[in-house]
Amino acid sequence: MWTKHIDKKLIILHVLLEEYQKTGIIEIRRSTLKSKCIDKLINESGGSQEIYGGSFERYLKQLEELRAINIKRVRKTTKVTITTIISDIPRIESLLLNKRMNDTIDMKIASRQIEDSLGGNNSRGG
Repeated sequence: MWTKHIDKKLIILHVLLEEYQKTGIIEIRRSTLKSKCIDKLINESGGSQEIYGGSFERYLKQLEELRAINIKRVRKTTKVTITTIISDIPRIESLLLNKRMNDTIDMKIASRQIEDSLGGNNSRGG
């Protein structure tokens, strides 16, 4: 059975873009973002994947390195820190577009390889 691999970083980018398109706001609290991402992950995976676990922070750091987001932490008290994610919408759109183009190219290459292998098998056999 073929299982769909879901890129969790792409889920985050999609959620950020969707939130911006709905509200026009580029800032979202980390806890709200994580909750929305988990909901989308459950929906996209048909319930087979439910959590990010400890990797959510790692994905945020990777997206910050790609300049898609800026992570802003504000210490409210000695025990409470509010983390806000600030989206760079043009950069997010660019990353999503590049991913779609790469996926299309990969699909075309795979399709050609399958066609070539089928064509090679038919010419050998008989």
